[in-house]
Amino acid sequence: MAAAATDAWQTTKGGVARLFSRGDDREEQRISVQLDRIPHHLDQASEAEQDQIRTALADRWRVKLTELLEEYPELEDELRVLVEQVRASAPEAHQFFTQNNHSHDQSRQYVVQHGTIVINDGPDAQQGS
Repeated sequence: MAAAATDAWQTTKGGVARLFSRGDDREEQRISVQLDRIPHHLDQASEAEQDQIRTALADRWRVKLTELLEEYPELEDELRVLVEQVRASAPEAHQFFTQNNHSHDQSRQYVVQHGTIVINDGPDAQQGS
């Protein structure tokens, strides 16, 4: 579902539709129409709703794919190839963090975002260690 808002969607949509249709052109078209609705629903939703929609759709399609593989286990390799294609064409996920630090009066702050910070500047700190 993360690919729905990206250029990778066409690869994803086409591959999923082919996987489910198993050569039936009408079924491939039906699945493709279903999948075409996903980006539209996401565009119409607020950001908070988009996360809920993505989660619900991911769960729904995960179940559908699981059922498909249970019925047609020979499709497993084709699905693996599709997943790798989608991963390769999807943009990297980026996370953004905000850290707010406030000091007042004579206080000190020792702040680190990644890694470890060790401060030993109290009266009992050892010199030269």
